[in-house]
Amino acid sequence: PEQSVIVVERLGRYHRMLPPGLHFSMPWPLESMRQLELRERPYHVKRAPAITRDNVDLFLDGVVYLRIVDPFKANYAVADPIDAMLILAQTTVRSR
Repeated sequence: PEQSVIVVERLGRYHRMLPPGLHFSMPWPLESMRQLELRERPYHVKRAPAITRDNVDLFLDGVVYLRIVDPFKANYAVADPIDAMLILAQTTVRSR
């Protein structure tokens, strides 16, 4: 796939990143690989209650389009980047 990247770990640590294309590697017994999609993908934000400044109750839901820009940070900075972005979108909508 053209819009994906593979993160290679050796002995549980970052080793290298493989861009799209054909790659050959020697088998290494303690090596793991994780493929990340770099395409923009839609995610549904669950319906949640909110209260406006003039005390009106609302129920909000929506769609968030997410795209991974930095695969290294998406793999190592956050445990689950998709859930983190959905929670951030929910809190941003509620605070406005």
